[in-house]
Amino acid sequence: MPCFFSGPLVNKISIIPYLWSVFKGKQSYELLKLHGKYGHVVRYGPNKPSFNSAQAWKDIYGSRAGHQTFTKGTWYDGLSIYAAQDVRSIITERDPVKHAAMSRLYGGGFSRAFLNEMEPMIIDYIDRFIGHARSKTVDGSVVDLTFGYSSMTFDIIGNLALYSH
Repeated sequence: MPCFFSGPLVNKISIIPYLWSVFKGKQSYELLKLHGKYGHVVRYGPNKPSFNSAQAWKDIYGSRAGHQTFTKGTWYDGLSIYAAQDVRSIITERDPVKHAAMSRLYGGGFSRAFLNEMEPMIIDYIDRFIGHARSKTVDGSVVDLTFGYSSMTFDIIGNLALYSH
């Protein structure tokens, strides 16, 4: 790992500023500000770089012939509420062999062809949501957009999960 990353000097010696942003629930915003100021690679703690470019995503998470697979760090264990029972999702699975098996299993659901096939259904849900919101606000009524977005998302995901060709 390179010994130099841009970022505030305090982040070179302490993780406390980052932990404070996590405590406040603002870590994403704080990292975004750091990337805006320091670029695509920024230090948020000692030996803790953050990357925010498409190329970094490909380099870290992509697979390349002739290159060793990147093994995710223990940080991903904290994302799985069932990690103690060794139950993981495609996002939290750290074992490259198990992750590859999951990718093959789920791969079709994220293919360009499948998403293109599903696009009209997704657009229909969005159009219906917008139409519903418009019809409810014509007379000045208030619409709970959070509930509306949650319901629309639930319907879309349910349709995607239960879709059969």
